[in-house]
Amino acid sequence: MELKAFDQVFGGIKLSSDVRTNLKNAYIESIIFLKQTNTLSVGIASQKIIDEDCLGHFKEDLKENFEFVSRVDLNVRYDMDGSSAEEKIDIYWSNLLKSIKNKSTYAHLALTESEGHIDGNKYILKIKNNGSALLSRMRIDKYISEMFASRLGLDMRVEFVNGGMSLPDNRLTMEYSVDEIAEMSEQSNDIKAETVSNVKRQQDTVVKENNANLYRKRSKRGVSVESIGLPITKIINLRDFETDCAVSGSVIYVETRETRKGGLIVKFAVTDKTYSVACKFFSDPNEYAEKFCDFLEGKDTKYVTVQGRYKMDEYDNEPVIMLTHINKADAPAVRPDCAEKKRVELHLHTQMSMMDAVTNIKDYIKRASYWGHRAIAVTDHGVVQAYPEAKSAAAEIANVDGEHVKVLYGVEGYL
Repeated sequence: MELKAFDQVFGGIKLSSDVRTNLKNAYIESIIFLKQTNTLSVGIASQKIIDEDCLGHFKEDLKENFEFVSRVDLNVRYDMDGSSAEEKIDIYWSNLLKSIKNKSTYAHLALTESEGHIDGNKYILKIKNNGSALLSRMRIDKYISEMFASRLGLDMRVEFVNGGMSLPDNRLTMEYSVDEIAEMSEQSNDIKAETVSNVKRQQDTVVKENNANLYRKRSKRGVSVESIGLPITKIINLRDFETDCAVSGSVIYVETRETRKGGLIVKFAVTDKTYSVACKFFSDPNEYAEKFCDFLEGKDTKYVTVQGRYKMDEYDNEPVIMLTHINKADAPAVRPDCAEKKRVELHLHTQMSMMDAVTNIKDYIKRASYWGHRAIAVTDHGVVQAYPEAKSAAAEIANVDGEHVKVLYGVEGYL
């Protein structure tokens, strides 16, 4: 099949607006329908990177337009003549991370903080927090190699190497004491094999001592709300699978899925600001509504201590703590702003600035008010969607003196 313009082939069917916009300059290389499996395979050539979400919408559009199609495969090839291999990878990398996020949240987080370079016919990725073995076990290296070959035309083997430990960024939502930072730095640079061995033996002793009571009051697939019996471990220090552990942290998100037998699979993520980990347990719907719903999904910030077995989840293909215990916990004290003369933040992005921030403006204003700041700016990339929430939050939130934070409405634009 000779190259044909996208609109020439698919212009007559109903498509999502983002699909029609982002694919209008693409070309169709091939269309193959396999009757045995009802699979439609479409070859696409484009000079511009196509957002992975848009490709997903295109798949759904094709299924809706052609009801006999049960599966859609999109073979996308990017024409980047004149660009070096490194330039191609740099251009495509953020889009590749999106597709990896759909496979594994853990892999996405690990690769977001990675550093890569080309060495001959290999692409070496330095993974922080010593996660290279886990990513290889998940076959993420093979997936990246396949995407390089199909999308960019690069015959390149991907290898993961450990890059040591990393300290979190000093962002608004990251709060650490001097002792905590010193402790993480010591873990990063000074831990010796003998020390690790001693710590492991101590933990093994504690596990054995508590093992008899660990599951005593736990139902077959339930979770206990009684006290935690293991010492708290920083999430960044979780290493060995199939070991019992306990961690504390803020609940990031919660999702529930109903099983075929009417039970619930409850999954949520916890972060202690050194790293994050998924947690999972099984529950009866009535038990969840009575014990855990407000506990995990309430409006106030949730901070919990959990205990369970750290393992690789074969269903979600990512590390997870299968819970045996969960308790409410007191969140660490918020770091104060002790400066006599308070600053005013004049350059601030919210979650409305795609790929640049994840915090909503209301949380920023809460923190600014708590710190006694008189004003705060909002300067998203070329958009003003945060304005209404900013105005509402500024009117709602007041500091201990009853004063409201003034919002400075701005935008980061380009000429």
